[in-house]
Amino acid sequence: GHNHSENDAHSAAAKKFTGKHPIYAVCTTGMVAEIVSKVGGDHLSVRHLVKAGVDPHLFHATPSDVIALKSADIVSDQLPYNLLWRPIEVEISPKCLENNVGLICYSPLAQGLLTGRYDSPDDVPDGLSRSRLFSNDRPLANHGEDGCETETFDAIASVMKIADRLGEHPAKIALSWVRSRPGITTLLVGARSPEELDLNIPAFEYELPDGIADELEAVTDPVKLKLGSNADMWNGDNRMR
Repeated sequence: GHNHSENDAHSAAAKKFTGKHPIYAVCTTGMVAEIVSKVGGDHLSVRHLVKAGVDPHLFHATPSDVIALKSADIVSDQLPYNLLWRPIEVEISPKCLENNVGLICYSPLAQGLLTGRYDSPDDVPDGLSRSRLFSNDRPLANHGEDGCETETFDAIASVMKIADRLGEHPAKIALSWVRSRPGITTLLVGARSPEELDLNIPAFEYELPDGIADELEAVTDPVKLKLGSNADMWNGDNRMR
């Protein structure tokens, strides 16, 4: 019948990616992974962590998902992470460390918030102020939460003061902090100009002075506590693992 044919199609497609043909997978709502394309290397990379050791069937995976996940090791997880966005520290990063899964971090400067570009929530463009850091009353926000604008901009002000005391640009301090965290393998840093690139590169050779990482975490802890364990930047209903 229809189900039998569908399963055969899934199996045939999945067989192309087993053995010596590793895959890149993206985790979406209601399933473990969707095969997107072949990539080089010897392992499976998942964009959102599939907890190691858990039967993929528990995540309502299709037959091709199950075969794909069994064909290679999970070696990395790609998630947003920065001083203002630390929910992965609650559950995800400990699980990654436990299973030797590297973390690829995007938005390490919180979309420019940690550069000192914006003085108040009202200065932030609508496309950025739709995240859970901001009030659900913002024009494009749809997360259904109160946000934490006061905590966020208090934290930004404190990070700016720490950077100023060190005589360094806040972007350099913020990037260096992310790079120094356990289990971080890669930072995805965007640069729209040569000037921004020049600003970001020094952070990859700079080491934070003793005690500064702890100080940075202390001043951003109120934001972390407000956000909880939900690593989804845009939705109150957590879609990320």
